[in-house]
Amino acid sequence: MHLPQRTTRSLTLMVAAIVAVAAVSLWSQRRSDVARERTAHSLSVLLTLEGVSALVKDVERNQRGYLLTDQPAYHQGYLNAAHDLTPKLLQLEELTREDPVQYARVGELVELTAQKMETLARSLSTRVVPGPDQTTSALEQKLTAARTHEELGFNSHFRRDRNASTQSAAAVVAGAGLLLAFAILASLSVRKDFLARSAAEAEAARQQARYTSLIDATCEVVWSTRPDGHMSGEQKVWCRYTGQSVEDCQADGWLAAVHPDDVDSTWRAFKNAIAQGKGFSLEHRVRRADGEYRHFEVHVEQVKEQDGTVREWVGVHSDVTEQRLNESERERLIARLGRINAELDQFAYVASHDLKAPLRGISSLSQWLEQDLGERLTGTDKEHLRLLRSRADRLEALIDGILQYSRAGRQRQRVEQVDSERLIGETVELLAPPKEARVEKATPLPTLRTEKVPFQQVVMNLIANAFKYTRRNDPVVQLSAKDAGRFWEFEVKDNGPGIPPEHQQRIWQIFQTLESKDCGAGTGIGLSVVKKIVEGKGGRAWVESVLGQGATFHFTWPKQEA
Repeated sequence: MHLPQRTTRSLTLMVAAIVAVAAVSLWSQRRSDVARERTAHSLSVLLTLEGVSALVKDVERNQRGYLLTDQPAYHQGYLNAAHDLTPKLLQLEELTREDPVQYARVGELVELTAQKMETLARSLSTRVVPGPDQTTSALEQKLTAARTHEELGFNSHFRRDRNASTQSAAAVVAGAGLLLAFAILASLSVRKDFLARSAAEAEAARQQARYTSLIDATCEVVWSTRPDGHMSGEQKVWCRYTGQSVEDCQADGWLAAVHPDDVDSTWRAFKNAIAQGKGFSLEHRVRRADGEYRHFEVHVEQVKEQDGTVREWVGVHSDVTEQRLNESERERLIARLGRINAELDQFAYVASHDLKAPLRGISSLSQWLEQDLGERLTGTDKEHLRLLRSRADRLEALIDGILQYSRAGRQRQRVEQVDSERLIGETVELLAPPKEARVEKATPLPTLRTEKVPFQQVVMNLIANAFKYTRRNDPVVQLSAKDAGRFWEFEVKDNGPGIPPEHQQRIWQIFQTLESKDCGAGTGIGLSVVKKIVEGKGGRAWVESVLGQGATFHFTWPKQEA
């Protein structure tokens, strides 16, 4: 049965219209799905960035809290935050892998975070609160740049999603007009598309609400202006913080909340940014609703339309008042500590000089007595005079050791290339060991970029100890080094009697020796100086020993110092 030509033509046109509408709808839906996926991805990156920022701040806050209060809770908080930071950074790298620019920026962020953690760990080991450094500033700038990049992407994807949804709706409406004869089918199609579009809009609204909550949770004050730098519309966060009404902050009225001394520099920076077409950062004071002026770091970026024109400026105020107060107090304390250290150095020098003078007199007098009395001295008398000189000499060595210990790690030297193999050879020559003694290298010894004198102090003390306490006619000291990441691990091994396990921790304490002080033992300061210097460089020192099989002293030293 053949259909009439008009009917056939109509059916053909209807089929063509159905195919066209379906194709357009699928294309629009695909664009919308892609835009939604990218929007969700950008928000995931933003959330991860904020997580990294929060963890870095938590690590630094707990580290400083521990240094200032010595409370274990702060130290545990520092360890927990540091433990959570690595997987968060790995997650961030995985999320940005498809964006070469952002991935490179995240790589720099990971490196800066590692440097920051190293600085905090070194500060924790030295028990010194760190001052402001370039790594912290660079880390904050990288975090800000990464957030700005993702925020711009988020806005762009959100607009594309909205446009794709609009196009999809238009295609459905056009299909309904063309396919009026199929009213029921068209209505079902419209209903289905309406539900899909509603779900997409609801998801986008949830994402936007989540993003807004994220901004409110991580920033003190968020605001926006027109392309000319004038505020317009509701600025709820700004008004809530400053106490200004919506009418008060319109146009350039928002500047009334800025400290009078900072108004000109703020507006000048804004005008320069508008002229140059790029964001800017500054620091100024803003009056809070209660009338108190607070210090803020301000970061302002432009939001552009697809055609490249500026749609608005978005600013973020972060309260840094406490940070500035802490920095001021820290600088005051550092200056005071410097004065105290200088006074202590002077006192130690004068005290050591004044204490050693009478000791030398005692030693000389005992020798004169022994010479003058000659044969009239009994064996016991001579032994007493010898003990007297020995005690005086020991006390003089003890004073020198205490002076050395007090200065260990505090006097900074020039950082230079140090060939550890050559330096250790020179050190052995200075020690002038017995002819029977041997110094062997089990592995090649590395070249370091470090302070020469502290490193030489460490190896000299360890090698001298090995010669002194081996108690053999054929002492052998074996040196080696191996790679330990950012450090080299050095070993100084001897063939002496070894150290009992119960004494392996005690020997690192000041004034502790394993032999009687009347048997020519040392002052008990050398190993404590080693430990203090090594830990001051962020490393550690320890000993491994089995009785009868000698002792191996280990210490780690940074490959490169700043």
